[in-house]
Amino acid sequence: MLKIRKIRKQIQGFLGNIAGHPAAKDIQPVADTLLAHLSAVENEIVQTKIKSIQDALNHPIKLNNKLAALAATVGRADAAPTQQDYAVFQELSQKLEVQLQRLQSILETEVPAFNRFVREQDVPVVFTGSTEK
Repeated sequence: MLKIRKIRKQIQGFLGNIAGHPAAKDIQPVADTLLAHLSAVENEIVQTKIKSIQDALNHPIKLNNKLAALAATVGRADAAPTQQDYAVFQELSQKLEVQLQRLQSILETEVPAFNRFVREQDVPVVFTGSTEK
């Protein structure tokens, strides 16, 4: 999830840097779509809405917490993991793999497409607020 957050921070920083540039109005919706796809994956893996302990009561746990809870349960037992433990692990692992594949697809297709789109807009690396070249 650190990778998603790093990419999101870069995109948001870039959008802030080009605010006022004529191409920003064309880049913003493309960036918003990419950010939404990244957030959708992150929100399936990690509960991003929890900001305090009380928030956990209002927002369900996600895959990372479910796997951590399963590991803690299995780790505390005096016996080998049960068939149910293995079944839950298999189910959670499959769901996590789906999200990781979605993320990989975004990284391999959408991020490069966004970069190409931005290059085509001829936006300067350093934008001073003036559209003169």
